[in-house]
Amino acid sequence: MTRFLKYLNENEREERYNKYFNNPEDKNFIISTKKKKVNLWEYNTEEEKLEKLEKKGKGGESITLVVDVTGRDNYKTHKKIKHMHYYVPVIYNNKEVFINVDNIETPEWSSRGESLKIQATKLIATGNNAVKNVIVLGKEHDASKFYEFTSGIELRNVIIDGFKNNNKVPDNIADDMERIINSKNYASFDWGSITSNDHKNQIGKYFGELLVGLCLFEGESSVFTDNLQEMLGKEKIKSFLMPKSPSFKLIDSIIKTENRTIAISNKKGGGTGASFYSNIVPLLENINNLSGILLQMKEIYNEGKNVLQQIWEWGFKYTKLSLIKNKLDNKNNIFNIYYMIKGDNKNLLEDKDINLIMDYIKNSRLNDWKIDSKYLKAVKNNLPYSLTHFFLYQQYYILTKDEKAKKTISWMLNYWQVSLQDNEWKKGQTSFIIKKTRDAVLTFSPTRGGINQIWSPHAKLNFILK
Repeated sequence: MTRFLKYLNENEREERYNKYFNNPEDKNFIISTKKKKVNLWEYNTEEEKLEKLEKKGKGGESITLVVDVTGRDNYKTHKKIKHMHYYVPVIYNNKEVFINVDNIETPEWSSRGESLKIQATKLIATGNNAVKNVIVLGKEHDASKFYEFTSGIELRNVIIDGFKNNNKVPDNIADDMERIINSKNYASFDWGSITSNDHKNQIGKYFGELLVGLCLFEGESSVFTDNLQEMLGKEKIKSFLMPKSPSFKLIDSIIKTENRTIAISNKKGGGTGASFYSNIVPLLENINNLSGILLQMKEIYNEGKNVLQQIWEWGFKYTKLSLIKNKLDNKNNIFNIYYMIKGDNKNLLEDKDINLIMDYIKNSRLNDWKIDSKYLKAVKNNLPYSLTHFFLYQQYYILTKDEKAKKTISWMLNYWQVSLQDNEWKKGQTSFIIKKTRDAVLTFSPTRGGINQIWSPHAKLNFILK
């Protein structure tokens, strides 16, 4: 057990510290916590130690990283009973204080490396609420959670305001986007002064979600390569809706015609995969005839558990780690192992138990999984810290082979995927490929970052529709 705790204390927190402090990609962050408030600290220069302040920061409040801290390196670690913690200097309420790296996060709307900050929901933030409650994939949602547009001019004006009122968007880009949007000629347009492919990509990723509605309102049917009539039922668009939350499950927008409510998921180019645990697993609760791995995931699903917790609980409950599973079952909490490895319960597993886990993984026929060999090799070479990714790859392998599971998922996902094509977009041309999820090919992909982190913040199993 000491091996795990030593690794976490001396490596993973230090990695996070270096990420946020030594090489910051962005100076602006928020306080992240499931609790209401987070402890703040100050540095006592006389005693050379951190002291807890009486005031605390609330989750979601903004903080600014202090980058220039030359010669002040001795405050970064702080010993407590169980752990070595890493603290980062930030400006909070106009004062420099310190916060644990575990309580720092990028804002929900912020994507690293995206300089324009033009998330689709921000572009239409001045839009009106939907008039009636919205039914999406069989579930009714309150009207106040959606923006609704009933004409092209209404949608155009709101988007233009979104570009012009965003201080991250340079004036030339805002002006050119106003010209392009007002031209109502979206099939082919001139980018003007917008020459950066990075900016074009960002605009395509977020404005592209809204462009579907604009094209339908303005009758630009030529931008849709196929299946448009099947999707609309040969009816005209009546209104275009978008969820206010960028984390709304599965879909990005909704088209209403006289007789249809059409759910749409937007992709740019090939698109990135969507989270299997966040989007698919919650839907399993409403299905009674599940079997195999989908039934297993339904049994362990709990809305209060994060993705990592569910990955671990599945891993220890349904793999062949029978001795470990029995020990955990006897304690009535399979997931205690997760908290134990985080250091909250050091006595649950002994080194001999860890050896059983490592031997099981090393003796597994990993080469049969047909996953890129360098990642399989990394799983073995980074044990025991690669345990999370071992479980991810095992789920990936099982789901890839399970045709019944794939068919079940495809029929659950009753929406349309509309993909904006990259090459044409960069040239100033709009081309959307439309595909119904039930007709698409379903594949899976495990994330491959942070393989040596025992609890990886990026652990995720994605599903992709092609």
